[in-house]
Amino acid sequence: MNIILGLDAGTHGVRALAYAPEQRTFLAAAGRDYPRHSAAGIQEMSPTVLLETFRGALADILQQLPQNVHVEALGIAHQRGTVIPVDAGGVPLAAALCDSDSRAATAEELRSLGVNPADYYRRTGCPFVSFNGMAKILWARFHAPELYQKAAAWLSPQDYLVSCLVGSVTVTEGSASRNGCLSAGKHWLARELFPGEAFLDHDCVPVGTSCGRITDGWAREFPPLAGAAVIAVPGDQPAAVIGSGAVDGGLAMNLGTTFVASLCHSVPVFDPAGMTTVEVLPENGFAMEFGTGAGGQFTDWLARMLLDGAPADKRFWAALDARAEDAPAGADGLRAVPLLWQVTSPGVIGGIRNLGIHHTRAHLVRAAYEGLACEARMSIEKVQTCVGRAPDTLRVFGGMSANPVFLSILASITGKTVVVPAEKQASACGAALTAALACGHFATLAQASAVADTGCRRYYPNEEEAYHDGFYEAYCAQR
Repeated sequence: MNIILGLDAGTHGVRALAYAPEQRTFLAAAGRDYPRHSAAGIQEMSPTVLLETFRGALADILQQLPQNVHVEALGIAHQRGTVIPVDAGGVPLAAALCDSDSRAATAEELRSLGVNPADYYRRTGCPFVSFNGMAKILWARFHAPELYQKAAAWLSPQDYLVSCLVGSVTVTEGSASRNGCLSAGKHWLARELFPGEAFLDHDCVPVGTSCGRITDGWAREFPPLAGAAVIAVPGDQPAAVIGSGAVDGGLAMNLGTTFVASLCHSVPVFDPAGMTTVEVLPENGFAMEFGTGAGGQFTDWLARMLLDGAPADKRFWAALDARAEDAPAGADGLRAVPLLWQVTSPGVIGGIRNLGIHHTRAHLVRAAYEGLACEARMSIEKVQTCVGRAPDTLRVFGGMSANPVFLSILASITGKTVVVPAEKQASACGAALTAALACGHFATLAQASAVADTGCRRYYPNEEEAYHDGFYEAYCAQR
């Protein structure tokens, strides 16, 4: 039996799915978490731990499959904006600087290199902000020059794992796009911005094409992988656009740690404010994306506050959702601005407003959900304005896509039908479907993405809830 593996080296761990192209179904899922080192704005990850966690997830998924299985191909999505400095042989020189690490070159430092941030955005389709991989690479140029000089390449987690699998340093288009190294709409690195830089002196493998085949060492360790092709796939967000079924003109949103909206288009489209990101898809497609910075991190913070730091379990979350459901729409005037991370919303301060003696915990949770839904709508409207199209449906994935109370509020505040695909690991799903497309199991990317339409749940706007009469507009005005 031939199968396709899709993996996602995400923020918290590696997730894996096994797809059987002949049956058009997913056979198994596995996942392993890894730690990050966090301290005073520093977010680092060990490349060794990343590689061993990837190995463990591979072992776990293969153990669930029949003995006669053969892996035809695999694709790996990744946490975008994270970079690993490596030497010419692909050996890591230091820990990975994660996307949320605050160490990043400033706009002033970029200008000192003769590059204007606005021009940089128009060339790469990537805002020059702290989660941009290029900002971290240039931080090393200014603040860790010895490391910068030694690095032959700065690889995403995806490209590092791909390089290990095929036995040579490999840079893929999806990684280069999100790291701010790719010329927007092109298949090559933006060498014209930083002439002579060694880390840009690499060929760039287009998404949806082969990076090479598994080396003999990996095949000996995992016999089903013998001869498997390693396919270049997009990063986690655009891979999840594919894995959620949103390719054919659809709107998608990641409801994870940070909410991010994506909308597909045939050509790159740029935001006049320079804050949306242009992501690449197979078949020369693109996905415009934006997130205000709000997301599930706010509900995690709220849970820690209510539990005095104790870990939340499923029963706690169920009780929290029940409280939100019991409170009236509008939370009796209580408003929450759920922003703990303001990189793309400069000047906006998160907070809880209009607090009165009559408000309860139920009102607080309801206000948090409503604030998150309003922030989601802001991100949606941003990408819709850029592309000039407003789909009626919103396909969602990530942690809060499992929360029916929030999804009902989201549908009512956005006015869209919210669709939840059956496969929760949308990024790994998109990686598998991209690899299957590259192997000829689908005629088009839209056909591959349509696999996600099976078994979807849907939430519709509730006309009885009082979210008309300017509720969203008032939120934006008070934000």
